Amino acid sequence: MNKRTLAICLAVSTSLPLSLLAQRKLLGQTALTTSNLSAKPFTPYSLTSFASGTKAKDSIVKLPNKKSLKLSEYLAAINYLEGNLSKMGYAQNRTEKTVIVARLNLLPTTALAAASTKSTTVQTAPMTAAVKNRFAINARLAPQTTKPSFTTVLKQAEIDAMPNESIDRNIEFNPPQFSVGGYKTNLSGSVYLKGTVDPFSLNSSQKNAAGLLNEIKNTGNEFTAGLNMTVNAQVPEIGELVVYKLESEFTARSNASKKHSSKAKLTILQQVLINENQANISTEAYNFRQNRLYNVSKLIGAADIYTYGLNALMPVDFYLSAIGIGAEVDVQLDRTGVNGTVGPRLAQSVIMETSATEMLGPIGEGISNTVDAGVAGELRLIEGGLDYGFSLGLGFSGTKLILKNDMSAIADLEILRGRMYTFYQYPVFTCNNIIFQGLDLSCWEQRRVETDVFRTNALLSFKKTLVDDDKTEPVKWQ
Repeated sequence: MNKRTLAICLAVSTSLPLSLLAQRKLLGQTALTTSNLSAKPFTPYSLTSFASGTKAKDSIVKLPNKKSLKLSEYLAAINYLEGNLSKMGYAQNRTEKTVIVARLNLLPTTALAAASTKSTTVQTAPMTAAVKNRFAINARLAPQTTKPSFTTVLKQAEIDAMPNESIDRNIEFNPPQFSVGGYKTNLSGSVYLKGTVDPFSLNSSQKNAAGLLNEIKNTGNEFTAGLNMTVNAQVPEIGELVVYKLESEFTARSNASKKHSSKAKLTILQQVLINENQANISTEAYNFRQNRLYNVSKLIGAADIYTYGLNALMPVDFYLSAIGIGAEVDVQLDRTGVNGTVGPRLAQSVIMETSATEMLGPIGEGISNTVDAGVAGELRLIEGGLDYGFSLGLGFSGTKLILKNDMSAIADLEILRGRMYTFYQYPVFTCNNIIFQGLDLSCWEQRRVETDVFRTNALLSFKKTLVDDDKTEPVKWQ
């Protein structure tokens, strides 16, 4: 028996372990809902339907795909397919070239009605220029808010007596979990700035970068910025998967005896792709920069899906595909503070792929030469990114000492969009004599039958400014 392999999505394959491979499942007739049409009368095709005046049932027929088979085998295949479809309510003389005969019974009718024609092209755009420029490491500080300067000059004893200033800004984001047809995507995370500032004294000759750096090394100042983000997915018959996890935290310490720390861990499909873990950075300044997108495809399960019309099971593998997924990180740590950007980029999909399409049943070899079958489409679980920029620490605006306290987090995500389906297609001869006109492509009509596994517009477009607030201000003790 001939076997066909049909790849649905071109993706970069990796040698990942198949630790997530589930036992093969069965999506049989009970898992599917048909269109519930009334049966149509069916008149079986005969030899004269395709070759008038001839009784050569074993004549060789050339199909549009250049395959050859006996006319009797082609006749049996067409009667088998069209007879089954007529029982389901699709007339053999129908004008539609493509019909959708069934869908997963968990899939709402409203989702089918909202079928998306939008391209599933990956949209993992780089971090916006506005955020990059605003928090660029070499950017010149320009406070966005103007607040009155303090005119009272505090004495050294008064400065020493002042309590430490505390910064604690934390924004959590957790949009509602969305589910259609058993598919779910859940996003959660947080961005934060934390800090402790120990007041100190600067005389007029020290009010410059060098003077600040020299004096600040005797303080207990500490500045921390972080972003954590997790994406979970639920796939029917396979279960829940952690498909993306980014943990990052960067801490700058002013005291000369203390060490900076830098942590960034990116895990995709149980594979660690970024693993920055520096707990004792002794240098005055440290820069961590990663700007990568990864292509990962991992087998997560398999199923035999019942195919109406063929009345056979189609073996299908499920892959979790991360096409252009990763993170952009550019962070600077020094004795005066921490600033930079962290940007998760997401494009996570489930795709299906036939491993071998076996045409079983009463037709045997004949139908495998006549029918092309497989699976197609893509379910985009999540797509987009999050831009997080921050600046926390001490610096100057002119000769005025200021506390930089600025953060921005902007999410632009789409959740659950696309379509996946099984299909088969076959040629129907429409002219007078299949023996003599079999190579004339205008005499063939390609008919296609599809079963929807998933089909919908994006269920959630999450475009939101989580925080965009510059609290930079002159310090209170200078």
